[in-house]
Formats: sequence, C-alpha cells, structure tokens
Amino acid sequence: MQVTHSYGDKSNEMLLQFYGFVEMDNANDIYMADMYEWTKQRHNVSEERWQFLESDPLVMQALHQVSPVPSTLVYTW
Repeated sequence: MQVTHSYGDKSNEMLLQFYGFVEMDNANDIYMADMYEWTKQRHNVSEERWQFLESDPLVMQALHQVSPVPSTLVYTW
C-alpha cells in the first residue's frame, strides 16, 4: 500500500515556510512585489516627480499594493 500527500497549488515561498522545501520548476511560484519600491529602484525619476506622485493618495495606494508576479517574469526583468 502506498500513501501519497498533496501539498496543493502553493508557491515556493509557502512550501518553504510551511514544509521546508521548494520545487525547481513550480508552476505556482510567485514573487510578491511592492510596486512602489520596484518602480523607485528601477526607474530614473526626478525627486520633484516623486514628490508629485507621493502627494496623490490614489497613486500611492496603487503603488503600495503588493502584487503577485509570476516568478518566471522576475527572472527576466
């Protein structure tokens, strides 16, 4: 008799945190990206423009949402 266990559709972050392992080619793997930090680090935006963007609460709300990004895109950025 063989017993099998399914961990379900989980990202590598979840598998590592709760079960102590990751899968090399995990189709469910995602990277949680803070779009504000990602944008600020990768785009040459003047301080004046950042101050303008930061003065708009809707823009800041949108930029600070943490978004799941498929890990396959993270490696190509």
